[in-house]
Formats: sequence, structure tokens, C-alpha cells
Amino acid sequence: MTIGSNWFSGVQFPLVIGNRYVHIGYAETGSTQPLVRVFHWDTETQVTKEELPVQEAGQLLTFGPKGDAGAIRLDVSDPQSIRGYIALGGDAALTVIISRNSLQLLRGDSVIANMANNVVAGSAIGLRIDPATGGVTLGGQLPEGFRLGFEQTLVEGEEIRIAGLVSPQEPILANQLFVECRILGPAVLARVGPIEITQCRFDTLGAGPESLVWDIPGDRKPLGAILLMNVGFRQCSFVGVALAARPDERDEFLSGFNRNQ
Repeated sequence: MTIGSNWFSGVQFPLVIGNRYVHIGYAETGSTQPLVRVFHWDTETQVTKEELPVQEAGQLLTFGPKGDAGAIRLDVSDPQSIRGYIALGGDAALTVIISRNSLQLLRGDSVIANMANNVVAGSAIGLRIDPATGGVTLGGQLPEGFRLGFEQTLVEGEEIRIAGLVSPQEPILANQLFVECRILGPAVLARVGPIEITQCRFDTLGAGPESLVWDIPGDRKPLGAILLMNVGFRQCSFVGVALAARPDERDEFLSGFNRNQ
């Protein structure tokens, strides 16, 4: 996903405002019309629910009760520029302007953050705004227990050359469920969001099991890998496919596979 001149690779929520998680996609493949979805995370019940927008005059979409700290109003009438208004409680508000050249955050007429030509990769969150203080941080992971609310597209019983499902500019495979499919490489898969792997099998083409996983040391990004986000594989077979994972994720990532050499 590209927002202004900033590229968010594998970032589920490029904008998080308090406990509201904003996902910006497109209405359909090839469309330039943005599709904004906002998810509300309840810290007490640990439940994630999608907030449906209230349409206002002038193409404004409102998420959250008016006057509620963290409530959002978005103007998406111009696909080249998204403008958002974030309530801080009372009459105070922040303005977010996403344009071709930058992502700006303003308090009144004062610019307090300006992002341009940045790449954010591997983290679940892009820009986080605290509506209580107006503070801004870059990057971050989802709270423990957070679950995505995106529906998955079912693909069943097909032979899939997985590299053909993504582009080099945005190698993200998201919101897909594969059942009893044959997944063909060559490819390297990396997890950047919740995934499901159940009763799947690797054909390592004669290589040893140690060749299945490419280690990602430290906090380095899996450059060149296909990034999986809210993707499920059930009873699938993989041919010529490897995994990229950090050492502490290795066993969990492999737990859903039966290795067949």
C-alpha cells in the first residue's frame, strides 16, 4: 500500500488512532477509489469490531461518536488526497492530510509531523497517534489478542503459482484461504500478520528439512519474500516453497506442516 509518497509494505494498519485501527485499501482490483475500514479494539473485552461509517454531506465518513476522543472524520472524495480529522476530546482536533507527496499531521495550522518518501515494512502499524496527547510514533505491533476482521477469499482444489498472486512493488498476499491446493514456487514466504496453516505438506524436492526455513536475524526485514497477512492454508501441498522466519517464530511457523522429502 502506498500512502502519498510513503510505502507501507506488509503493514495491516498504516494509521492507528487511539484504539481505532485504520486500514486503507481499494474498492476493487485496479480501482483508484480508496476503501477505508476502521476497526475498534476494546482493551477490556479484547474484542475487535469493525465500525461502520456514518455518511455525512461532502463525502465525509465518520467513525465513532461525535466528540469522543479518537473519533475520526475522513474526506475521501478526492482519491489523490485523503483528509482526516481526529477528535482529541472537547473542541480540540488533529488533521491528517495524505497527498501524493506526503503524510502530514497538523494541530491547528502547525505541522507536528511530516512523512515523505519513507518505507515502513514488517510492522503491523504504520503511524500511531495518541488522541489523549497528540503524540505520534512510527511502527509497532498489534496488541496481544487482537484479531483481524477481514473476510477471506476461498480458493479450493487449485494449482497455484504463488508468486503470480503478488507484484514486486507490493509483494503482499492478504485475506485469502487456500483449501486442498497445490502451491508452487519458487518462492519464499514470510508472516507479517495472523496466518493459519493446518495439515499441510512440504515437498522439499530432495533437500534436507533445514533448507525449509531461511532465518531472519534480529529485526531485519524479509526483503524479497512474499508477505502473508490474514492468509490460511488447509490441507495444501507446497512444492519448491521455503519460509522466512525469526528464530523464535521458526517452530510455530512449521507446526502446521508435515515435511515430505
